[in-house]
Amino acid sequence: MPPAGARYHLALHFGRPSQGLVWPANVEIGIVEICTFCPNWFMIPELVARAVRNGWTREALSKAQLHAIGALDEYEWQKTNGRIQKHISAGCKLINGVPSEDRSRHNSQDFRVRHGPQNNLTASAWRFKVEYEPGKPVQPGHMLLSDVYDGVVNWPAGNDRLLMTQCLEFARNNEHLVLDTSHWDWIIRSQGLTAPPAAANVNRDVNAFQRLNASVADP
Repeated sequence: MPPAGARYHLALHFGRPSQGLVWPANVEIGIVEICTFCPNWFMIPELVARAVRNGWTREALSKAQLHAIGALDEYEWQKTNGRIQKHISAGCKLINGVPSEDRSRHNSQDFRVRHGPQNNLTASAWRFKVEYEPGKPVQPGHMLLSDVYDGVVNWPAGNDRLLMTQCLEFARNNEHLVLDTSHWDWIIRSQGLTAPPAAANVNRDVNAFQRLNASVADP
């Protein structure tokens, strides 16, 4: 049996997990997994900068998020594009040492060239926006895994099915255990989970971007 879970759980943010949701530690988290289960994590500067550095566009991030919940249509895609662009602009400016509200135009291509690819795909270096500039504090916390995957209809598969997805699959198949995000490590260890091997000579995010555009059409 799993150890006791968290006593209190975070509330959902507009129906999806909060950016403060405690992430799996010391394992690679795929960008399709993030788009699928935790799109609010793109409010975190290091994560949105990672997406840009590895070639992801606002259109691709929006497509992956909406495809996951079966809501990919032209209207929702355009609306989500605007929200993602705000996250990209604010997060990348903070990474560059510029206030997020600075009115200068963000250029993703320039940012990508300046910083190069991001090959560390763990969450070990993530910091909330408030750690860069004054703002509303983020309360990190746990959440039932059933709330994390609720509403997802197209789950990550193949090389996008990393340890986070496998943990959520285990939770879905064992709902009687009432698992939450305090159990990430326990699930990985107890089930002996392993991620699929990365493709040779290519960043996982770049590979995922190629797969998405080959398999999911723009609306």
